[in-house]
Amino acid sequence: MGSIATKRFTRTRNDLDGLRIGLVADTHEAQDPVSLIRRLGELGCDYHIHLGDIGGSRLASTLVREFKQRLGNMEHLSREEMHRFDQLKQGGMTPIWAYIETRLGSDPASRSRRVQETQHSYDTVVSEMSKLPATVFISGNIDKSLIKTEVVAPSFARHNARLVVEPSFIDIGATLAVLWPSIKATESQQLRRLEENVSELLHLAENKARVIVFAHEQLFKGPHPPKYKANAEAAGHTPMTVPYFEPNPSWKLLLHFLRTLPPTVGLAFVHGHVHDPQDVIQAGAPYMKGTLSEGLMYRLYGLGTPASCHGAIGRRTLRIFTVPANQVAVLGVGPDGVKFEVLAS
Repeated sequence: MGSIATKRFTRTRNDLDGLRIGLVADTHEAQDPVSLIRRLGELGCDYHIHLGDIGGSRLASTLVREFKQRLGNMEHLSREEMHRFDQLKQGGMTPIWAYIETRLGSDPASRSRRVQETQHSYDTVVSEMSKLPATVFISGNIDKSLIKTEVVAPSFARHNARLVVEPSFIDIGATLAVLWPSIKATESQQLRRLEENVSELLHLAENKARVIVFAHEQLFKGPHPPKYKANAEAAGHTPMTVPYFEPNPSWKLLLHFLRTLPPTVGLAFVHGHVHDPQDVIQAGAPYMKGTLSEGLMYRLYGLGTPASCHGAIGRRTLRIFTVPANQVAVLGVGPDGVKFEVLAS
């Protein structure tokens, strides 16, 4: 089967009538992740997917978002803290971690508290979700830097949890569910591996009626964060996050995968990461039209490879569904297509 056969989900189901996939995302900042996951378990779904950013220090996560959005972050630092921040950067620490260390303290006691908070957060979420049938975790942008460490790895090992760290899939009869974690793929070896995975996924999707991509991060980019925020506020919303887009080869290969699929294949894309519900995202990025049940419509250009296979290079719309933080969602899959519903926790 090629490069990702070992990552294949072991449970398959060919009967699509009434198939339901339960979804949750961004529990790293949830006030009560246990109640959220138990609510998901009450829905009687056939599969359960965590879309990433599973656990962590809630305060550190808040600072990460604050730093990325440039919301007056340096104004929070005193002169002494600015000096410490510069020292940490000069010592090789990334700016974002230098900011966290400066704000929260880098002494052993402060670090120990953050480690304990992170361990408890991951173990709580992984333990509770592992009680649900056919559960898989997709690595988010916060998870990818922690999952191989002694802080987090034991939680997944202890519960024998399925964790996706590279593109993978669930074969569900006429539907191919593609699982796409947060990946940088900045090194040549990583990029080659990712290209191999995409090639195999394209082969697997050839005879499918539909492909549904479950990813941590949003696919759309723009508008520029200040404009997105202004758009949302003009519509009466206060966005929890402002989507921060950082182009990387993983995103480009994901677009290549979606654009290369035959036009006969139905498409849908499900993501977390942004935290806000669909109406806030639509206000911030008004070029995406749609409804809650139908999803936001994102245009894909350059459909088909080569173009001559399907006539002139065309465009199609990709249905995008958002799983907000602190809520659960269900994606129903059946002979007539897909149906998406967000449910209050």
